Amino acid sequence: MGFLDTAMYAKIAGICLIISLLLFLIAFADPHWASTNSAVSTRNEYIGLWRSCTKPMGGGQVCTNFIDYTSGDWLKAAQGFMTLGFFGLLGSVAVVAVAAFVAEFEGEPKVMAAGITVLGVTSTFLLMGVAIWGGQYNEYFDTHEGLVQNSGQLDWAYGVACTSLLLTVAAGVMMVMEATASRR
Repeated sequence: MGFLDTAMYAKIAGICLIISLLLFLIAFADPHWASTNSAVSTRNEYIGLWRSCTKPMGGGQVCTNFIDYTSGDWLKAAQGFMTLGFFGLLGSVAVVAVAAFVAEFEGEPKVMAAGITVLGVTSTFLLMGVAIWGGQYNEYFDTHEGLVQNSGQLDWAYGVACTSLLLTVAAGVMMVMEATASRR
């Protein structure tokens, strides 16, 4: 009996979720979600969900927590949805692990439904977080640059968060495939 002989799609979903969670943790903590566009601005600044960092002309790096000063509601919404997405990912990993690796629950309709539901809700939270960020991040840079509009650009940690979202959606699709395969 091989690894993928039973609950194949659920096990693939579990692998997708583990990778998604690791990528999410990197993106969640890193302040490189967006940065100033050097073609438009002389500032060297980058921001993430929780921190804003600048590199002064003399060298070094100065970071400030967003909690220390007032920021837009869009940032609080993105932080909230991504935090809910984190807890959803933890729950998704647990439910999918039960569906994939506990023999008594393999193909169990209630466990499959729970896994699909948790993955759907988690995907929605993550989608809302990255969509709000992607639509509003320039507001932060525009308020700091004065007259210069659209002085920011998305950075690598935002791409990592989007990849985590796509892997979570893929895990949901795998769970739907597992549920339909186990009904046969």
